[in-house]
Amino acid sequence: MIECNFSISGNLTGYNQTLEGLKLLFRRYFNKLINTK
Repeated sequence: MIECNFSISGNLTGYNQTLEGLKLLFRRYFNKLINTK
Protein backbone atom coordinates (compact mmCIF):
# COMPACT_ATOMS: atom_id res chain seq x y z
CA MET A 1 0.00 0.00 0.00
CA ILE A 2 2.76 2.42 0.93
CA GLU A 3 4.62 1.75 -2.33
CA CYS A 4 1.44 2.35 -4.35
CA ASN A 5 0.73 5.62 -2.54
CA PHE A 6 4.33 6.73 -3.03
CA SER A 7 4.22 6.04 -6.78
CA ILE A 8 0.91 7.90 -7.12
CA SER A 9 2.22 10.96 -5.27
CA GLY A 10 5.41 10.77 -7.34
CA ASN A 11 3.38 10.77 -10.56
CA LEU A 12 1.36 13.77 -9.35
CA THR A 13 4.57 15.63 -8.56
CA GLY A 14 5.95 14.87 -12.02
CA TYR A 15 2.69 16.03 -13.58
CA ASN A 16 2.79 19.31 -11.66
CA GLN A 17 6.42 19.89 -12.70
CA THR A 18 5.51 19.24 -16.34
CA LEU A 19 2.58 21.66 -16.07
CA GLU A 20 4.86 24.37 -14.65
CA GLY A 21 7.36 23.71 -17.45
CA LEU A 22 4.64 24.15 -20.07
CA LYS A 23 3.55 27.40 -18.42
CA LEU A 24 7.11 28.75 -18.60
CA LEU A 25 7.46 27.76 -22.26
CA PHE A 26 4.11 29.37 -23.07
CA ARG A 27 5.11 32.59 -21.28
CA ARG A 28 8.41 32.74 -23.19
CA TYR A 29 6.61 32.15 -26.51
CA PHE A 30 3.97 34.75 -25.64
CA ASN A 31 6.64 37.29 -24.67
CA LYS A 32 8.42 36.69 -28.00
CA LEU A 33 5.16 37.39 -29.85
CA ILE A 34 4.66 40.63 -27.90
CA ASN A 35 8.27 41.75 -28.42
CA THR A 36 8.02 41.06 -32.16
CA LYS A 37 5.11 43.48 -32.63
